[in-house]
Amino acid sequence: MAQEESIEDLRLEFERMRLDYESRIARLESEQSNFVAQNTNQTNELAAQTEVLRRQLELRVPGYTALPDNAEQELLSDIRDQEVFQNLFTFHGYARSGFGGSGTGSDQEVFQAPDAPSKYRLGNENDTYVELSLERSRQLGNGTMVRGELMFAMQTQQNASFDPSDNFVLRQSYLEMWNSPLLPEWKFWVGNRYYDRHDIHVIDYFFLDMSGYGGGIEDIPFHNAKLAVAYLGGAAELPVTDNGRIADHNIDVRLYDISVPTGTLLLWGLGSYESGGTADGTGDVQSSDRGYALGAVHVIEELFGGFTKTSVQWGEGAASNFSSSVNMPFTQSSLDSQLQFTNTVTIQPNDWFTMQAVGIYRRTTAPEQTDEKTEWVSAGLRPIVHLTEHGAVAVEYGVDHIDSGRLQASGEVHKLTVSPMLRADNNFFSRPELRSFVTFAWWDDEFRGLVGGPTYANDPNGISFGVQGEHWW
Repeated sequence: MAQEESIEDLRLEFERMRLDYESRIARLESEQSNFVAQNTNQTNELAAQTEVLRRQLELRVPGYTALPDNAEQELLSDIRDQEVFQNLFTFHGYARSGFGGSGTGSDQEVFQAPDAPSKYRLGNENDTYVELSLERSRQLGNGTMVRGELMFAMQTQQNASFDPSDNFVLRQSYLEMWNSPLLPEWKFWVGNRYYDRHDIHVIDYFFLDMSGYGGGIEDIPFHNAKLAVAYLGGAAELPVTDNGRIADHNIDVRLYDISVPTGTLLLWGLGSYESGGTADGTGDVQSSDRGYALGAVHVIEELFGGFTKTSVQWGEGAASNFSSSVNMPFTQSSLDSQLQFTNTVTIQPNDWFTMQAVGIYRRTTAPEQTDEKTEWVSAGLRPIVHLTEHGAVAVEYGVDHIDSGRLQASGEVHKLTVSPMLRADNNFFSRPELRSFVTFAWWDDEFRGLVGGPTYANDPNGISFGVQGEHWW
């Protein structure tokens, strides 16, 4: 009788384990569905974790026709497996590296329009940049989920394999908590993080990037959409003023996942305050400033196998830089206002062709400049043609028009790159990519000495060539 009770207890324990696994699988599948539109890498990780749980369930609870010979040891082994699984962390990151030269035999120069915040990047980057991130999630006893992420970044100018100019910085270090019994849908976070950034890949331009230090709440249900509120900020190390360091304080409010007839919509609002003071030593005065910004981002998620993203933003005063960083105090570059439109189209109409195209208009005013207004207009595209499963050729052309109030100069910079490459598959965002490239650039005479670095200081055109690898995981 005692043996039958012991076996029955074990059967009940296995049934509890089965229900626990199924609950965790359902929770992971739900999280996987929610993350699809936000982060493909995290979706893949959740899918892998779900598959691990499925395999464990199949192995540990195949049926109840017979118990293992040593049921107690098998149960202990399963408990150890659960403990190991719960203590795993995920590792992801980004890396690009390579080397190239210029037409004169010097090392690779990059071609970027003066006062343009970005450049067309294919065959036009001469640094090594790496981000490495460790992430850990765990479930508390009441079902609450806790996640932490730590990310380091390294950058070098590719001068030598051991280069004292290498930079090593902390990019992210934050904690978040969600699925609490009281507010299961609200997600709380505190720390230093990338905050819902929106970028254009071919020019590596983050047109909305409030990343920084702070805290907030995301995924607050709001009618048929979601609401996020965050306090974010930063400070300038120097100069120190009679009121201490210059600091920027921001309240960021976003209403997102708004369904509209053609896709989804994000509405963004920002209120900012930047402190001021009299600089020690120089006596320069920077007045405190307030400001606000508004914006909208519209996404069509299905367009010829890809998507399109369109944005409009306006800001003034302390909020005009669309950033949690200080607004360049004590300089001529301190902005008073900014208006920006962007449109990005990524398509893949068939298996052998994919492309991203971009158009941008940006106007800023900075009262301390001789002419306070600067305008940037940019258009470009990167088509990729697949010749084999992994072999492809990419061509990137972009033109930047700058009317610079700071420089009292106006002109254009054109860049054209041809890049044979090996790719993971035929998706535009598939990585790794192993590239060779040749880049041609030409610019107006007004920009002589402002484009192409010292190699092409006296020229209206330039060339570069080289190899580069890029990967994210």
